[in-house]
Amino acid sequence: VLYGLSLFAISREPGWHPILRGLLHHSSPLIRRRVVRLLGDANDREALPQVEKLLEDESVEVRTEALHYLVVQTGRDPIALLSAETSLPDYAVQAAVVCYLARTGKPENFGTAELILEAMLSRTGPPAARSRAEAARVLGEIPPPSPLHAELFKLLHDSETEVLEQALLSVGKTQAREFLPLVILKLGTPGAAPAARTALAQFGDRAVGTLHDYLNDPALPLPIRKRIPQALAYIPTDQAVATLLDSLIQSDPELRFEVLKALN
Repeated sequence: VLYGLSLFAISREPGWHPILRGLLHHSSPLIRRRVVRLLGDANDREALPQVEKLLEDESVEVRTEALHYLVVQTGRDPIALLSAETSLPDYAVQAAVVCYLARTGKPENFGTAELILEAMLSRTGPPAARSRAEAARVLGEIPPPSPLHAELFKLLHDSETEVLEQALLSVGKTQAREFLPLVILKLGTPGAAPAARTALAQFGDRAVGTLHDYLNDPALPLPIRKRIPQALAYIPTDQAVATLLDSLIQSDPELRFEVLKALN
């Protein structure tokens, strides 16, 4: 089931299927959490009543995902959503509050959201990485342009893979071109390449020109250049095809082979 759910990440657009709502009652908390995230990414609001019940799920990860879904999809105050009996990690509540405040669009809420975000990023101790990952994720839910998105530059250099992946996915949602060079370089980072490809696919044609330049730049390390054709293959547009055709002549046979595979 998890493998089947992972196939939704291949598409440029958020994936959805009617069977997903039924999986909200699956015995595996990992599957329940993954399904809530997929429904949120697809902006499926018909699952609201079911997801609201998951605020009392036995798994803290599922409860966190449900809170995030409800704040993004309904715009409701996260504190009002939480009952006295519901226990969540403080970073999960902080992330929901930041998302709620930033999405209201009210200037008076921005300062508070910024202070909470800074607290999440500067946290120390065992939950620090999870706190930064939640901060990276919530930045992708804040409509661009926002000054808060500048924090993604720092998160794109994070040493924790989970944090880096979330930062890359959030950059893809913002589609801010100033992040493109860093995202392309992350194609060569072990464990981060799939998230970087997903982010580039979300940029679509807006990333193709930069990808063309990097693909044909001999000064760029070859391992990174070899991953660019596959990233272009995830952008199914005429412009991406033209870029690959224009890049067929390469001195390195392995790089040329990667271009051919991407065209295929």
